Amino acid sequence: MKRLQALATVVVVMLALVGCSSNDAEKEPGDKPISSAAPTAASGTPDKSMGEPVAERTADVDGFKITLKVYPVKRSGELTNVNFSLTRTDESEDRFPIGQNFSDGDGDSSDRGGWSVDGVKLVDPTSKQLYLAASDGAGNCLCSRGLAGVFIGPAETMTFSSTYAAPAKSVSSIDLIFPFFGTVTGVALS
Repeated sequence: MKRLQALATVVVVMLALVGCSSNDAEKEPGDKPISSAAPTAASGTPDKSMGEPVAERTADVDGFKITLKVYPVKRSGELTNVNFSLTRTDESEDRFPIGQNFSDGDGDSSDRGGWSVDGVKLVDPTSKQLYLAASDGAGNCLCSRGLAGVFIGPAETMTFSSTYAAPAKSVSSIDLIFPFFGTVTGVALS
């Protein structure tokens, strides 16, 4: 009987450990990612290595005045990296939730979790080819993700990134489609 109880205890402990393993699809809003293929949002001043902004727009996003800054888009082998920042410029004391506001809302296309910036799309204006955020093959976008419970406070700036397949080497500029901000055209691709 004691052996049976000991075995039952081991089974219960193992089931508890398995139940505690991390899976982004099972996370509740507000959970922080344990690991990701790409960085989550970083608050504060954009990294100087991103260069100077090449485009800027301001939009009303759910009652908040948000300024988008797009940084130089860089090609690295077969991939292209896009960096952008969002800055709160309104007077409200409320916090703007990033959450799913910049997600494409399609768990089958790029990021299964939906708490990411996979709604930002890259377009080759010459071939009219649309590029979605790249994925690690396991349902995680190669973009800022794990954004449930992430907010931008008054006068605060947060930076984000997203990676795409690189357009043909002959392509020297691209267009970027942002939720709420529309299409930013003619962004140089280096």
